[in-house]
Amino acid sequence: MHRLIIISSLALAFAGTIPSAESKPQKINDVYTAHFEYDFKKEKDVNKCISRASAALARNGLSEELNSKVDDDGQYGYVYAWNPDRTAVAEITCDREKKVSVLGYSRYASDTDLTFKIFKLLRDSNW
Repeated sequence: MHRLIIISSLALAFAGTIPSAESKPQKINDVYTAHFEYDFKKEKDVNKCISRASAALARNGLSEELNSKVDDDGQYGYVYAWNPDRTAVAEITCDREKKVSVLGYSRYASDTDLTFKIFKLLRDSNW
C-alpha cells in the first residue's frame, strides 16, 4: 500500500512538471452596435437608406445572402448580410418615423482588433 502511494505521488508530480502545449488564442463572438440620428430630408420612405446600407455592407466584405426588407408603408426597413466564411454578420436598420439608423455587427474570431476595425469601417460608411 505504501508503495502505491509513493508511485501515485510521483505520477502526479511528473504530470505537473510536463511542459504544457502552446495554446492557441480562443475565438470569441464580439458584438458592436451604433445608433445614429438619420436625417431623411425630403425622402418619403427608407428605400434610399436601405439601398445605401446594402452597398455599405457589400463594400466591407458582407455580401453573402444580402437581404433586405421594407415594411408596407416604407417607414421602416432593414438589410443584413454575412461574410463569405459566415463568421461575421451585420444588420442596418432605417427607421424614418424615429429618424434613426442602427448598425449591428458581430464577428466570431480570435482577432478582436480586426473585428473592431471592420466595425469602424461600417460605422463610418455613409448610408
